[in-house]
Amino acid sequence: MTGVAQLPLRPSRGNYYELGATKELFHRAHLSGNLFRRNLRNFADDDVLLNTGVSFPIALHSADIYGVESQLALPQWGPVTAWVSYSYQVASARLPVVGGLFLGEDAGEELNSHARVWISQDQRHTIHGQVRYQPWSRFWMAAGPRTVPAFRWN
Repeated sequence: MTGVAQLPLRPSRGNYYELGATKELFHRAHLSGNLFRRNLRNFADDDVLLNTGVSFPIALHSADIYGVESQLALPQWGPVTAWVSYSYQVASARLPVVGGLFLGEDAGEELNSHARVWISQDQRHTIHGQVRYQPWSRFWMAAGPRTVPAFRWN
């Protein structure tokens, strides 16, 4: 009989804090923003097998996610509507990892380490916007910039 090691995955638990405000500007625009912080224990995630669609559930010891989001919107300015948003989000987790399928020589290090790792929610300096022009009731055009930050691996 083959020996099997099993580590139970516990449910994620966390505290979420958020503070936000909205202000109307000159009866033409809306400015809103919020600050947030999330502290999680047993942070649930998926471990993807060799870049395929097969995944195994894992949990990291803890995760800290914090940041700021803001938006400036022009709801209606003649035939033009526009908005731009900015977000800054920092997300890291603490090892060890529980669950999953770990292959390779470094598997033992990941299971026993207490290091900090950057997770996919770590997205710094993201800007997204849109300008919409509608000269007639059934015709409109829209365009907008979007920046997506590169994922950090440290």
